[in-house]
Amino acid sequence: APLTDRSIARERPQGDRLELEVRGWAEKEESYQIRLERIYGDPTLDDVWERAARVLDQPWPHESGTELRVRACFVDSGFLQDAVFRFVKGRQDRGVFASKGADNAKQPLSRSSRANRDGVKVFTINPNAFKDTLFARLKRAAPGPGFLHFGAEATTGADDAYFLQFAAETRRVSFANNRPVVSYVNPGKKRNEAIDLYVLNLAALRSMGIAVS
Repeated sequence: APLTDRSIARERPQGDRLELEVRGWAEKEESYQIRLERIYGDPTLDDVWERAARVLDQPWPHESGTELRVRACFVDSGFLQDAVFRFVKGRQDRGVFASKGADNAKQPLSRSSRANRDGVKVFTINPNAFKDTLFARLKRAAPGPGFLHFGAEATTGADDAYFLQFAAETRRVSFANNRPVVSYVNPGKKRNEAIDLYVLNLAALRSMGIAVS
């Protein structure tokens, strides 16, 4: 299926870098990895975020000859919250939003009705719901609804370390008050950015109100 103009990005701050994945979306949430970027530097400094902004603002060529531009981006505010809020505050009208994960969130995705003191309306995500979707889709062997397309490292920037990250977490089901409770654990404390990058890419897509069926 061809890419639509639903190009989505997701940023995750780390101690020494920002990780950003641009992914294009087609019908029924079939997706194509466009670019993985690791922007090294101190995320408390403006220079790192300025480099991230240039990635978000650039056009991405489509095989039809047209250009895609990022229409939505979720930035994880669970780390370096103040820096994230500064970055998104003036970009929310362009589809750049702060997000946070909450395992106990009642809805898979919701947004605060009011801006916080930093002028930011934060999206809350229940990551377990999106991880269930991701790991089910990773098992699909043929292109179609929900399928994840990847490309060569030279084109996308996705290296072996990126793909190994999909194996970092394990799904567990426990019971509380005789009701199943799903959680994902990382027993080896391995890098898991690839999982989070897809989760918030999908959340960014769904924040746009696009039908998932």
